[in-house]
Amino acid sequence: MPCSALFAIPVAWLLAILPRGYSMVMYASASKSRLDPRNPRSFPQQISGDQSLPAILRGRIGRAENAQLNSFENLGFYAAAVVAGYAANINSSALNGLAWTYIGSRLVYNYVYIYNDKFSPYVRTGVHMFGVALIFSLFILAAVA
Repeated sequence: MPCSALFAIPVAWLLAILPRGYSMVMYASASKSRLDPRNPRSFPQQISGDQSLPAILRGRIGRAENAQLNSFENLGFYAAAVVAGYAANINSSALNGLAWTYIGSRLVYNYVYIYNDKFSPYVRTGVHMFGVALIFSLFILAAVA
């Protein structure tokens, strides 16, 4: 079976940036303001200070920003695990399965994080830990290969 796991790394990057796009679109549709492209890191403060936004939307946009940060914090760890598995020549079915299951877990994670007002925070934590377990599994398989 060909190895598609390396393709999952740029997909993980796209999933990491996706919550920012969501927050920008939601903010633009609900407010007359826009993200200042000269200072994009100020966006979370801009959102939290905009009292014209409904509280539920302000919370979701803020959580989308946090989901983005969390995704980028985990991206290097994930990419290293995939590359370690590939370099160790672990079974391609296992490598592909773990790599793409992680991608699925990040899709679920982003949704659960953004819409955390509908879910228990423990659901978000469980989904996150599932993704971390997949990464650990890749490292362990690489280590024993």
